[in-house]
Amino acid sequence: MLVRIIVYPVISILCTCHIYYFVSSSLQMTSYRYSHPRPSVATDVVVLRNGHNGLEVLLIDRKEEPKGLALPGGFLRVGPPEVEHAVARGSAIPEDVDPSLEACALRELEEETGVHPLRIHQLGAYGDAARDPRGRYISAAYWTFVHDSRCEPRAGSDAGAVHWAALSEIGRLEFDHNRILDDAKARIRQRHDELDLFLELMPEVFTYPDFHAAYQRAIGRVVDRSNLYKRAAGLLAPGELSEPPAATPRGRGHPPKHYNLRRVLAALGETA
Repeated sequence: MLVRIIVYPVISILCTCHIYYFVSSSLQMTSYRYSHPRPSVATDVVVLRNGHNGLEVLLIDRKEEPKGLALPGGFLRVGPPEVEHAVARGSAIPEDVDPSLEACALRELEEETGVHPLRIHQLGAYGDAARDPRGRYISAAYWTFVHDSRCEPRAGSDAGAVHWAALSEIGRLEFDHNRILDDAKARIRQRHDELDLFLELMPEVFTYPDFHAAYQRAIGRVVDRSNLYKRAAGLLAPGELSEPPAATPRGRGHPPKHYNLRRVLAALGETA
């Protein structure tokens, strides 16, 4: 009798604990809700154009703290947990939620500067603990080339002003944006063989001398004109115009070939 009084309650308690553990574990596995911290995620974009003396980068004057010069960018827009869980299960993405990091970068770039690049290229992730004085923020950085004919920057959102700055004259930028900018310059030099990247520096109609000059400024060194043409001729050929534009100055000798950027990009499966 004494054994029943002692053993039965103990067994009952153990069974209850086991059932509770099983149910709670199952709920955790199916809901994927963990207690780890969730740092904020942002994007930053290095926008570069072909200046008179080399590449220039687009910077913003921040209206909010920390104030100062910085690359354009901002925070990833996410929904409440129930919305994010629904999206993960296949529901439609709400308009006020960024569907991807690239979408966030393009949205923030447009809101702060009004710039719409042909395409952007992912550079890397930056998450050092001391990169942002406001807290633990992780940034996915991108870079892009633009041409003045497709780019008329204007300040918006939390940008007090926007302006171009020569890479050779860049001072201190907020956060770790100097590092991001240096990494972008290094990435461009690493990808110098991907000539299609440098088409983004071209206007609607351009010549090979235009392309050669912009390419040299972008990679920061002198490149033999004839050798580069041998590599670029096939890339540019689909955009060759049979007649130069009417406004082309007539000088001695044959005028240089002119190329239509839209045609070149169309041959690559892209649009301008």
